[in-house]
Amino acid sequence: LHVLTIDGSSLIGLGNAKFIDSATFDVGGHGWCIIYFPNGDCADNADWISIFLTLLQNRPSVPVHQCRSK
Repeated sequence: LHVLTIDGSSLIGLGNAKFIDSATFDVGGHGWCIIYFPNGDCADNADWISIFLTLLQNRPSVPVHQCRSK
């Protein structure tokens, strides 16, 4: 179990395409982290939050899936 807690809304002013990331954690023998963009990961997503689960090592060749929430 990995929990990323973000308290308050002080990150709202962080700016578009700026992020914070979690510590690396292991699942299934692979290193992962969560990357959080409070104001979107690009200009087209500036009114959204973006959260990515990122495989840091031993990357397989698989498609990437995204979901959006407002």
